[in-house]
Amino acid sequence: MLRKVNVVELAERYLCPMLRCALLIMLLPFAAAAQSSKQLPLVPTTATVVRSAQVDTLLAMHRRYSEHKGGTEGYRVQLFSGSGNESRQQANDVRNDFLRDFPSVPAYLIFQSPNYKVRVGDLRTEVEAMRLKQDISYRFPGGFVVKDDIKFASPQEGR
Repeated sequence: MLRKVNVVELAERYLCPMLRCALLIMLLPFAAAAQSSKQLPLVPTTATVVRSAQVDTLLAMHRRYSEHKGGTEGYRVQLFSGSGNESRQQANDVRNDFLRDFPSVPAYLIFQSPNYKVRVGDLRTEVEAMRLKQDISYRFPGGFVVKDDIKFASPQEGR
């Protein structure tokens, strides 16, 4: 059984979208060329930053506080936490093992009652701490990043 086909309907349905695409493809290079020729000239500018004397005062107060405290907020990687009779010796063993494998990274034995903890590194950002955790994970797989007060790097270290 043959069905009647409306040629106009077929042309509108299939031909018009194809013609639109073809027309768009043909005109696209001209549109891109027209936009690229409209470059704005570069004008030299200057910016003046005005800040209150209170900002300098607050920065000086923060510096004095941090120097008095002996450090600033940062991150470390915690390798051990334990309580009990043998926890101090276990913490010392973990710290010594770490320092033997990574002598350039500072390691700290911390007592927060009733736990002994071993934390390593003096890192300013969480990304740096995550990188250290990744670097030492083959040897110390249970480490995790913690926020802590870190010591200032000495000028010889270049941090």
